[in-house]
Amino acid sequence: MNTILPIDVESSTIAKLRAIYGKSANIQQGYIRLEKVLSQSSTSETFTLGEGRSNGTKRPLENFLSQSDNFVPVYFRCGIQKQWVSVEGAPVNGNNGNQPVYTYPDVNVFNRAGVAPALSEAQALDGIWSGNISMKSNTYEVVNKMSLTRNRRSPQTQSTLGAVAFPATQASSGDIFEGYVKLPIVPIFEGKKRNEIIFSYAQGSDATEIGTGVNTYGTNDVTAENILVLDFWGFLVRNASEPTTYSELTRDGIIL
Repeated sequence: MNTILPIDVESSTIAKLRAIYGKSANIQQGYIRLEKVLSQSSTSETFTLGEGRSNGTKRPLENFLSQSDNFVPVYFRCGIQKQWVSVEGAPVNGNNGNQPVYTYPDVNVFNRAGVAPALSEAQALDGIWSGNISMKSNTYEVVNKMSLTRNRRSPQTQSTLGAVAFPATQASSGDIFEGYVKLPIVPIFEGKKRNEIIFSYAQGSDATEIGTGVNTYGTNDVTAENILVLDFWGFLVRNASEPTTYSELTRDGIIL
């Protein structure tokens, strides 16, 4: 009998999860989305993955990990989203569901000029992708200061803006899995334990213009905030319990 081995990271991860949790485990595609409103002081941020943890008020698009589930991320995206606060004095809804996540500082969208000696908004936001993240699974540091340089994904065709304040859909770079990169390791985040993502802005960078300010599109003056968005795509093990084979196939929260 011939044995067909999984050759891509998704199939390999599922095969290992079946070995860890059993053939009857409920394994689904899943994602985690974490957000923070950026400010001049946002040079370091700590995110917790668990529902009901200390992230503060849950934003409309955030998606946390339930305490009854386990999450195994395979791909990761780091991006910035515009949140429109007002247009020429008129309030704008805070739900950001219609705005794209930018994986590069598009100068057409992040077009605020810096007041000397501060950098412009787009230049300041590049300090995001020159920074790094660390990951803790049950307080054990499984990733130590992973560079975000690979997550800076700039499409060949940039987006354009007209006289209206709201941008069209972000231009595509041609990637099927837009903006995501494969993680170098495959951690297991157990919902019943404390799991953290620590973001650090590039050391020594000018963060003056990364937060709230007024952008100009045509004749419109737009007060806007920038939202740091961390997305993880992978597999969710529903109602997971710690299996007896856990220590044989994993070590310190990482799938071997």
